[in-house]
Amino acid sequence: MKDKHRKLEQPCQASPPVPINLDEVGTRILAAAEKVGTRKFAAQIAGVSVDQLARYLTGDTPPRLEPIARLAVAANVSMDWICFGKEHAPDQVGERIDPDLDLLEGLVATVRQALMDTRTQLPPHAEAKVIRLAYQLGLERQGQLDKKTLAEIIRLVA
Repeated sequence: MKDKHRKLEQPCQASPPVPINLDEVGTRILAAAEKVGTRKFAAQIAGVSVDQLARYLTGDTPPRLEPIARLAVAANVSMDWICFGKEHAPDQVGERIDPDLDLLEGLVATVRQALMDTRTQLPPHAEAKVIRLAYQLGLERQGQLDKKTLAEIIRLVA
């Protein structure tokens, strides 16, 4: 009877390692960072320091899941693409994503009103970045974007 228990108590064999090339991952993280703007802004979105982001880019430090997931959402790329390169980033293959025009129209008006209310002037490219980030969050949240979140997006971009 003891022999049966010994066989059952044997540790499970580990699954084979996942082949991740940190240099390639760093290159794809860089591409995602460039899609959202500066490295500083990408680090803020990811919730890490600029130095930590640089370590991810060079492959010196394996990236943590949560910061890279945040960056992937903001850059509109998949985690599969960042980690494995299995999918193409949308603008690399010319894929077209049909926007929710009603949501986009509402968010443009909301962002512009928020900028006027706070007397914040942004250059056109920065305003466009705020609108894009607000739109992406709006899609994730079924059109719900509170004023506090919008104010934080504006603060990060400004």
